[in-house]
Amino acid sequence: MYAVTKVIPIYGKDTKTFFYKKVKGGKGILILEKLVGGTTECYRELSYVNNAGGLMGLGTGGRMGPVSTYYLGRQSDSTVIKITHGPRFKKFNSIINSFFKECPQLLEKYNSGFFKKEIESLVDMTKFYNETGCTTNFRK
Repeated sequence: MYAVTKVIPIYGKDTKTFFYKKVKGGKGILILEKLVGGTTECYRELSYVNNAGGLMGLGTGGRMGPVSTYYLGRQSDSTVIKITHGPRFKKFNSIINSFFKECPQLLEKYNSGFFKKEIESLVDMTKFYNETGCTTNFRK
C-alpha cells in the first residue's frame, strides 16, 4: 500500500485527502482524490485542459476547464481501474458488469436504468455497493 497524503486545494477552504494509487496495467503512480471509501472505492483525478485539448500550462491558449477521470478500486488493493469511457460505450458497461459482478442487486439496478447513464453515477453505484452488503460476497 502507498502512504496517504493530505493536500490543501488552491481554491476552497476544505482540506481533501488524496491517495497514491497505481492503475492496473499502467505505469507510474497517480495521486487521486477519494470520493467514496469502503470495501469498494471510487476515486477522481482532476486535470485542466484548454479548448484545443492541450494540457494547462503548455502555452497553447484558449479557454481552460476541468476534466475528471474516474477510477474504481478495492480497499484491500493498491491498484485501481481507470474508467475511460462513459455509460454509452460498451467498454464502460463491460467494466461495470465485471467489477460489480458479485452484486446482482446493483447490476439489476444499473441495467434497468436506476443509475443515471453518466460516468458520475460511479459515485452512487459505489455507495450502493458498500451499503447493500454486497461487500460480504466480494472475493479478491
